[in-house]
Amino acid sequence: MQQLFDEFEERKEEIDCYFKFLRKITSQTYALKNTRSNKDICLDSRIQKILKANTFLLLYNLVESTVKNSIRFICQAIVKENIQYNNIVEGLQKQWVKVHTRQRLQSPNDEKLRDGVKFIIDKTLNEFIQFEGDYEIKYRDNIDTEVMFAIARDFGFKLNFAKSLKGGYRIGEIKDKRNFLAHGNITFSNCGQNLSMEDLTAYKNDTYGVLKKFLSVVKTYLEKKKYINS
Repeated sequence: MQQLFDEFEERKEEIDCYFKFLRKITSQTYALKNTRSNKDICLDSRIQKILKANTFLLLYNLVESTVKNSIRFICQAIVKENIQYNNIVEGLQKQWVKVHTRQRLQSPNDEKLRDGVKFIIDKTLNEFIQFEGDYEIKYRDNIDTEVMFAIARDFGFKLNFAKSLKGGYRIGEIKDKRNFLAHGNITFSNCGQNLSMEDLTAYKNDTYGVLKKFLSVVKTYLEKKKYINS
């Protein structure tokens, strides 16, 4: 679990360094020195807009890596426990069925379907839970607070955010802006043109707040082994 917190802090430091740079170049006429020609390279308003928009890529990277790494840590803990189907919480039982259905029940052939059902029943009765490799739990690639709440529901922990975070709605905006940029639906300069440093700081602080809460809940969940059906 400490590795998860360390990775989170490392990515946070990258973002904080980037924000220091952004504040410097947006607070004054700023130029970088070309060491070869000894001439200034002016960071004009268009470049500043592009650099501001790039903030959403950094923030979304933090969101996706933190959430997906948390799922991986929980699944690793479950596997290490050597527990069976009837000993995990109901949400994880449903995920287990979903994983094996994806693996075994996709054929229209009746015989293969029967074999697939038998395979799942045998694994349910006789084997320990596996959420690794081909049996990894999967959520949609675009992570936002809706996905976080789905994870909480499935894994069996309670997740809520402080009123100041307004349900973490800015995470959804970050996801959308990142997708618009990644898929070419908007230019970086257009995305960043109306953004102030105060706006970007609000996005950053809300992202940190949501993810810190998420990690805190996951930490308690793992320490108390809440994945085990009491």
